[in-house]
Amino acid sequence: MGIERIVVWSLLMVIILTLALPISQIKIQLKSVITVPDDYSTIQEAINRAKAGDKIFVHEGIYYENLIVNKSLSIIGMDRNQTIISGSGRGITIKIISNGVWIENLTVRDSGNTVYDSGVELSNVKNCTIIRNILAENLHFGIIAEECANVKIVGNLVANCEATGILIKCSNNSLIEANLLLENNGHGIAIQESFNCTVINNEVRGSKDDQIAILASNHNFVIGNDVTYGKSHGIRLDDPSDNNMIVGNTIKKNEGCGIWLFNSRNNVFYQNNILENDENVKILQAPGYLSNDTWDGGYILGGNFWGDFINTDLFSGVYQNLEGSDGILDEAFIIDDYNVDNYPLAGPVNIVHFDYEMNYCCIISNLTILNFRFIKKLNVLSFEIPTNSHGFCRLTIPRKIIKEIWNNTYSIYINESLVGFEKIEDDKTVCIYFHLDTTNSVEIKIVDEKSFVLLFLLIIILSPFFRNFKVTKTCK
Repeated sequence: MGIERIVVWSLLMVIILTLALPISQIKIQLKSVITVPDDYSTIQEAINRAKAGDKIFVHEGIYYENLIVNKSLSIIGMDRNQTIISGSGRGITIKIISNGVWIENLTVRDSGNTVYDSGVELSNVKNCTIIRNILAENLHFGIIAEECANVKIVGNLVANCEATGILIKCSNNSLIEANLLLENNGHGIAIQESFNCTVINNEVRGSKDDQIAILASNHNFVIGNDVTYGKSHGIRLDDPSDNNMIVGNTIKKNEGCGIWLFNSRNNVFYQNNILENDENVKILQAPGYLSNDTWDGGYILGGNFWGDFINTDLFSGVYQNLEGSDGILDEAFIIDDYNVDNYPLAGPVNIVHFDYEMNYCCIISNLTILNFRFIKKLNVLSFEIPTNSHGFCRLTIPRKIIKEIWNNTYSIYINESLVGFEKIEDDKTVCIYFHLDTTNSVEIKIVDEKSFVLLFLLIIILSPFFRNFKVTKTCK
């Protein structure tokens, strides 16, 4: 009975203490999701009443507000095409001054048109995410992050801004990924006085100034971007900008230079498609300043595909003195006395990413590569080749990925038939090279050798069961 009394008294005390709390306090503790306009008529009022960690869901409609987000919370629109925040032509439409803010699924428009007015401004914050929004219509800048860290700007459409689409200024360790930037009157993306930022898988078109500008910024990564049809330069490094990596990008049909460098050095360029620009590359330097950059990743990774550089691929090897082709042109591409691509590629580049770092697979091929993808659930890397294909494929894959995904045991199959290949490797990268000669469209897969064998054996073992099952079902 003593234990029972203790339990009863404990429960009573919990009930009494709970009832003693003010009703408003109980409401604040339980409330974690706020809906606009159901709970509050304006988004700013919802922000003011929210606590850190809350989520604010915003229904479709036009909200004429200039928001100040001063708490760590999420603001999520129900439909990014129909949930619209208009700054009414003045100031900054959304200003973020707190860490850990998440902005998603909104149309943000109508900022002011003075210097540094923008659709979204992040000021001296960290760990914020701007994802899957539309920033367009009468914005001066699209998104500005200034004096920030660990900002993620992912999957946004930024179009027709009067100035730069996305500006990262004095901000480090940030990710700009998979955004679509169209017809902005300034730069498409600008990284200014910042380091260790990653600009990856963005599509940048029609910028009136440089499409991607790296300005007085060091140790940044520009990977796998599609940079086309700009009114000025494709990728610009200036002011100076040193020790950046420009890898796996397509830089095509820009009215200025594909790549333009001024007083910048020790940058690395490889596995880029650089073609059909008014001038593919231009290097300028002040008197006494030596711009010496690296234009290839060594023999295994190769250099760049220069669309206007025509040469043979009859030889192979580090010195291109062994018989047999290897996807590397036999002669170096000389830019000037200090800048040489020693291993220009014999075909365009296609890449697929495994993560946000430098872990990706690259295909260099004179064939048309279709539906290049990594199927994570199956640990299968695959792509397709159309009918009447005759040419080569040169794949480079980080050894780290070969080990983690395939445990160093992999095979290549064309329509489930095993294919032989040549392999070149070092401690960081594996290069796979093979020829194709087919009149039919084919799918090519790189798979775990053990998994494929087990699957094949499983099909053989189970096939009598399936045959019996079908017969039984028919007789019934």
